[in-house]
Amino acid sequence: MAYDAMCFLFSSKLSARHRDNCQVFTFQGTSMTSPQFDDLMAEALRRMAQGDTENADAALQKAGSLRAADGLPHFLLGANAAQAGDTERAQEEFRAALLLSPTLDIARFQLGLLQATGGHYHDALQTWAPFLNAQPQTYLAHFAWALRALFLGDAAQAGRYLQSGLEMNTENAPLNADMVNLARRLEALGHGESGQAESASAFLISSYRSA
Repeated sequence: MAYDAMCFLFSSKLSARHRDNCQVFTFQGTSMTSPQFDDLMAEALRRMAQGDTENADAALQKAGSLRAADGLPHFLLGANAAQAGDTERAQEEFRAALLLSPTLDIARFQLGLLQATGGHYHDALQTWAPFLNAQPQTYLAHFAWALRALFLGDAAQAGRYLQSGLEMNTENAPLNADMVNLARRLEALGHGESGQAESASAFLISSYRSA
């Protein structure tokens, strides 16, 4: 996923504090906010925007040590790992983010995407179960339903959910572009052959790097 999309996606949990290479955010409505934590998160996002994954990782590790019960540092560690091409670590960090912050929907969505583009469609559907077990109310849920339909070979339903998700998502144009491109690639690749799964995974990782 494009870096701009990743920045905007986690804005739903945060409020604007700085503007540099992208919009950087701090927590709303919490007594635990600290300038040191905020500055480390801001530094990490700047480093990620510059492709400096090593120093971004270091800043996020420090931020996580200051707020060990918070899932957001793990979410960004996962995004940073995916940007560097380490999809296994990315999935581990997204899982850690969800254990600490189960309502962090963007971590759930990203974990499912990595599983799907690695060819693990059943795992992706399990990850997205909170999106799929109720009528979709958010654009992330609509996108999850669209990809589920695509996995099941129902292109028409996938198109309907994708379109509704695109219409609902008025805050994050980069994500809309990513979803259209990803859906097209997954549909073209089909499912089941290892080479196809590798191609899909490579496509997703390249999209993380295209800031």
